[in-house]
Amino acid sequence: MLRVMRRREFARGPAKVGRTATMASIREMRHAAASVSRAGRSCGSPERLKEMVRTMEEMVIKMLAFVSAIRLSCTWCCCAVRSRLSTLARGETLLKGARGSLGFAAIAVSVQRSRRICGVRSLHASVVVLLSVSCAAAPARMASPEQLRALASQLQQVSPGDALVIGAGDIARCGDQLTNARATAAIVQEFPAATVITIGDNAYERGRPEEFANCYDPTWGAFKSRTRPSPGNHEYYSNDFAAGYFAYFKVSEYYSFDLGNWHLVSLDSMIDMSASSDQVAWLRSDLAANSKPCILAYWHHPRFSSGIHGLQRNDPGRRTAVLWTVLAEHHATLILNGHDHDYERFAPRQGIREIVAGTGGGELRPFVRRLGGSEARDDSHYGVLLLTLHPNSYEWHFIGTDAVIYDRSDAPAECSQ
Repeated sequence: MLRVMRRREFARGPAKVGRTATMASIREMRHAAASVSRAGRSCGSPERLKEMVRTMEEMVIKMLAFVSAIRLSCTWCCCAVRSRLSTLARGETLLKGARGSLGFAAIAVSVQRSRRICGVRSLHASVVVLLSVSCAAAPARMASPEQLRALASQLQQVSPGDALVIGAGDIARCGDQLTNARATAAIVQEFPAATVITIGDNAYERGRPEEFANCYDPTWGAFKSRTRPSPGNHEYYSNDFAAGYFAYFKVSEYYSFDLGNWHLVSLDSMIDMSASSDQVAWLRSDLAANSKPCILAYWHHPRFSSGIHGLQRNDPGRRTAVLWTVLAEHHATLILNGHDHDYERFAPRQGIREIVAGTGGGELRPFVRRLGGSEARDDSHYGVLLLTLHPNSYEWHFIGTDAVIYDRSDAPAECSQ
């Protein structure tokens, strides 16, 4: 049974939308800023990498003169920057699974009180500049149909009363990257009995009707009849309130459905998520009426992430705390997200485990830190998340496009009580 809410509402304090987030004010820089740029230069050899790092260092040093206007210590900044750049220059984690053109460069600035940097403890605040440079990730490695079929035959051996869910976020981008979406779709194809979920950013760049027709439909569109989607920020970049997404899938912003002993809820993290919003009111009502013992919710923006979006204070993921609170009150078990183009699994918080699976086809991006509670991370492999939903427990498998399982549960995890 599909329960839906058709009233559309939009965020009172929407996140900035656009392809580039810029540092527009000193106030924003005190929290976090990320600048994403694309270039057509070859990453090439380690020498070329060091040259790029030196260029970025010069840019950061120039930026420090501006930062010092708010009485932040340039000495601490330079020390932190040079320490981070030294790590990057050694190539640690930087060239892993990468080739081709420069994918993005991000500078994040955050204020941390009483932070010890290079042996000096600040009196008021210090600036830590993290530089994350990534080459465009290599195209997804595709296993043969025989390899995928053999793996799927093992994982589909479930007991009566079990249900399979398979999905990912950040999926279909036309052009060279469409190969990645085809590769992840090939995995999904081998699980015909599984319910398919999408975790936002289904069709790049703006979720227009032609992008759904030309990018998503030839890949994941093959499973449209069994897909339960959720929207992402790129669907809303079309400036028509994600009309392409809603026209293609013909669903509401948020809705719920049951699978076996599980209640699944699809939410929209691009609209109002405040405690007084219609979405949260609907969520409370929906969960109050639910009789299933296990609850799974999914939406695009993660509350917790070790990826670049996890550093952004104005990211919509920061506003999902209310959703978490409501779900925790009703003993939810799982939350699935995308947005950061990587795979990450967290230990349960408030009784809820979060898994980020932004690995559906959009170019992968490297982690910029390790957030507390992060139990597994992978920024090198495209793939999908497969969940086996038992009557009172669940198992997970992160399946790469090369038919390798990169993360799995050791034993069924119990539903929250």
